[in-house]
Amino acid sequence: MDPYQPLPPIKGQRFKFSSATPFTPTLLRSQLPPSVAATYETRLENQQVQLTNPPKESADKALRLAKKQRRKAAQDRKRECVMGKRKAMELGVWKFDERLAKWEIFWPVHAMWTSYIAEALGLAPRPEVLPTKEQIGNVMPSTAGLQAKLIKADLHGCIVKVKECKNASRVGREGIVVHETSNTFKIVTKEDKLKVLPKQGAIFTLSLPLFAPSPHSQDSDPRIEFELYGNQFRFRAAERASKKFKPKETIEL
Repeated sequence: MDPYQPLPPIKGQRFKFSSATPFTPTLLRSQLPPSVAATYETRLENQQVQLTNPPKESADKALRLAKKQRRKAAQDRKRECVMGKRKAMELGVWKFDERLAKWEIFWPVHAMWTSYIAEALGLAPRPEVLPTKEQIGNVMPSTAGLQAKLIKADLHGCIVKVKECKNASRVGREGIVVHETSNTFKIVTKEDKLKVLPKQGAIFTLSLPLFAPSPHSQDSDPRIEFELYGNQFRFRAAERASKKFKPKETIEL
């Protein structure tokens, strides 16, 4: 069979094809009924139609590509001097020198955290005359607003206390948070000891000043006490923005 021989007549007509009247569109228009011709002009004309299924990439090729991308991302981090988790563990970045577990060393850190949290929560300045117990409700900030901001706050430097725990020996343990992970608080106690407090199955109390600290602030100033439920707080600080916890606040004078 000669592929270059003239085409047989279609419906008794012999067609002459050129770039202006290519074979496929002319054939389709001649074979399609008039009711479908409009569909061809709107959906197929001047469009690229794929007549075969695209080739599938092999699983091995996808794995090689993913490995190559991970290697490239690691090289980019290395160029930017960003330390990876494995390198940090090898260098002992997260190892705490227990010789530095001194309450007096971290007390200034707690003082800085108090100023930071007061600014983050937008607490009012401390008045010259403190309100009485009956007037506390008039100056009490919205707890809903405090919760939304507190859940995003950094707790390194705050003082937490174990209120309830499955392990009764941990109840009442209190200290300054020096490192927070997804599942634990590392604290330095007043006895200059480093303790690890698991979050699971424990309830912690967190005390905040009612007013922004000032040179005249005293330990007897009003404070707001929140309860942190460890089971609902098992997230890193960066992940807490999308999480919620239910606080129960009390006031101490």
